[in-house]
Amino acid sequence: MEINQVLVFKAIIEKGSIQKAAASMHKTQPALSAALKTLEEDLGFKLFDRSHYRLRLTPKGHRFWEGLQEFTEAHKSVLQLADSLREQEVTRLEIAIDSAAPFGNIIPPLQQALETFPFTRLNLRFGLLEQSMTALENGEVELAITPSPPIHPSWDRHYLMSRRLVSMIPKCLMPKSRKLDTAYLRSIPNIVVSTNSTTDPFVRGGLPGGQSFSVSSIAIREQLLLQGFGWGKLPEDRIQLKHIQEALLPIELEELPSVPLQFYIVWNREKKLSQSAQTAKKALIAHCEKLY
Repeated sequence: MEINQVLVFKAIIEKGSIQKAAASMHKTQPALSAALKTLEEDLGFKLFDRSHYRLRLTPKGHRFWEGLQEFTEAHKSVLQLADSLREQEVTRLEIAIDSAAPFGNIIPPLQQALETFPFTRLNLRFGLLEQSMTALENGEVELAITPSPPIHPSWDRHYLMSRRLVSMIPKCLMPKSRKLDTAYLRSIPNIVVSTNSTTDPFVRGGLPGGQSFSVSSIAIREQLLLQGFGWGKLPEDRIQLKHIQEALLPIELEELPSVPLQFYIVWNREKKLSQSAQTAKKALIAHCEKLY
């Protein structure tokens, strides 16, 4: 039994006749009839009952077809893998995403775009501005999603969306005896995310002086705020969540305005993007254009 014979058998069942199967496989009808006959001889039993106007599976032919279902699905996957390798498609797509990005608007279109690349695994790296850009510059990722990326001669970018960073304080730290002001805020820790960039939006908009505690990520800062430890900025997408609204309040002071963030998708124009990266980039841009 050869795989070509099995594929002929499969095509005849799916198309309903040898003539239609031959047309779908771009082969002659006699060639398919000969392949089917050889398959039946190899198996030692008839697959089709030819006594009717249309071909009908024999009981043994029906059981044989049921057993071949898993085989044909595996064959289809192997062919898809061969196509992917033939096109020199990568098997892993690396994307750097800034921690302040609204994941709910980014991940779904990426997942949908990669449905056509079943053998490509998506690897997302989360970090701050400088980390995402460093990963792109070092060739560790194909795409970076980050706010206000610096100008670089090798980079292209496309605007995606705008978001704000809002200063928040735990309700338990709100002063009871006097109005909230900058003097009071300087007396409690300002939780900041550690970064070496002077242009990073996470280091802008704070208060000089006073207590300051550094952490390594926005997620840690959020957890500290929820535990009633200090004050700090959070992305507006996060502060809309119910459990955060129940525990934190926005700080409404002229000295601490919200910090606007403009998110872009960035790639290196001097390096050819993989097919999956191109598809993901186009899908994300189209998704954001539709939303905003």
